[in-house]
Amino acid sequence: GGVNAHLIVEEPPPPHTRMARTPDAFLVRVTAATEPALRELAGSYSREIRRLLAHADREGEVMRLCRTASAGRRDLRWRSVVTAESPGSLLEALSVLEGGGGDVHQRPREKTPIAFVFPGQGSQYTRMAEQLAESEKVVADTFAEFDEHLVERGRDPLTTLIRLPSHELRRTINCQPAIVGTQVALVRLLRQWGIEPAAVVGHSVGELTAAWTAGVLGLDELIELVVARAEAMESSPQGGGMATVMADGDVVTNVLSSDPTWQGLNVGAFNGPHSVTIAGPVRQVQDFVRSAGFRARMLDVSHAFHSPQMATAARKFGTEVARVQRRGWRSPSIPFASTVTGTWHDHRSVNDPQIWSQALERPVQFQEAFEQVVSMGNLGFVEVGPRPVLQPLLKGMASRMPVHVTLDPHTGRSDQLEMYRLLSELSSETEPNWGSVHPIDVRKSTIPGYPFSLAQVSTPAPMTRTGGPTTGARPEERAPATFRHPVFGS
Repeated sequence: GGVNAHLIVEEPPPPHTRMARTPDAFLVRVTAATEPALRELAGSYSREIRRLLAHADREGEVMRLCRTASAGRRDLRWRSVVTAESPGSLLEALSVLEGGGGDVHQRPREKTPIAFVFPGQGSQYTRMAEQLAESEKVVADTFAEFDEHLVERGRDPLTTLIRLPSHELRRTINCQPAIVGTQVALVRLLRQWGIEPAAVVGHSVGELTAAWTAGVLGLDELIELVVARAEAMESSPQGGGMATVMADGDVVTNVLSSDPTWQGLNVGAFNGPHSVTIAGPVRQVQDFVRSAGFRARMLDVSHAFHSPQMATAARKFGTEVARVQRRGWRSPSIPFASTVTGTWHDHRSVNDPQIWSQALERPVQFQEAFEQVVSMGNLGFVEVGPRPVLQPLLKGMASRMPVHVTLDPHTGRSDQLEMYRLLSELSSETEPNWGSVHPIDVRKSTIPGYPFSLAQVSTPAPMTRTGGPTTGARPEERAPATFRHPVFGS
């Protein structure tokens, strides 16, 4: 007995094969047990891409190959991460790799801890990270979140700020929220790719982003503080100026304090062993640059930041910090260096409003703070910002440690290609999450198989027994027998 039932199921819809956007860059991870096998596999990928280029949806097909190779293949001992701006250039790069060129390295046995360094004002430029927001969802989502928070506080949205012409974007009230918003988006993208910071340090307003990255405060608190900080500094009396001076900090400090001509100027930032920033009345700063005998250049700022001219702004900001942190902030979840004290932040310091307000009128102790991070030992560094401004200083103070940057508009490459370039560099130091690099709506596909190395092996002859007699004799009359192995002998 029993009952039979029949269910008619409709044919499933065809898989989505059209890309929602045209990719700005391509990344493929090639990995194998040996270097020759890796180069052979790169050749197989290049020939497959050549075949795919005949298809109508060639970008989509190549992107699927990239995702399958990067996320669908086991990570073996040898690795090469190939990046390119187009399918054609990716094919060429893989052909170079097959021919013996390209960057090939072994998978790191141990991860190198990566510290994030956040630059401050001066790293901004019009349309910064705009391309990245078009190609990476987490960046677009972060921009949208910043837009909502900024509009609630009566400010222009982030997507408007980054499109301002340079003379408008340079205004403190515009550039500080734009810089921090871009930095937050970059941190989220790096974390999505499995790159977690082992320590953080920030220069000037970048210290607020570092605090958020270290888990000290939430995103809504960060945005509230950035807006308050920018408004307080923007409302300060104008007429101030700043300049970078390539000289030892003690030397410049002695010159400013011993010569009455420079009364009113002060060191606003100790950037490195031979780099300081001076601040004060703009005409005095200009005179110092022209006649003090140091190699120096003026900075494109409207105020004398990190100087006594910021005293009123510091008081206003301190009041806002006390209001925002009334419930208390969390202790840093990772080492977090303070550029106010030059030492490590702790629970007490991050919850002290005066520490944050003093940052506006006291010199930035970036050199000491960065040296604290360097003292942790074997590290890699990533300058997380719209463009590299601290990289030369970082390389000088951490000469034996790798220093990387996120975006660099001077290269002429797309934002996504710049981030893929960074990921390729970091792949020799750490283990990214390859499954999160490509969009999840890009389905996997069939790609060339692994080039196993074949070797001919012959079956050894059976073992032979020598000695006798073995038959026709009583056991006590038989000679001892020996066995000879065809490979190892007796």
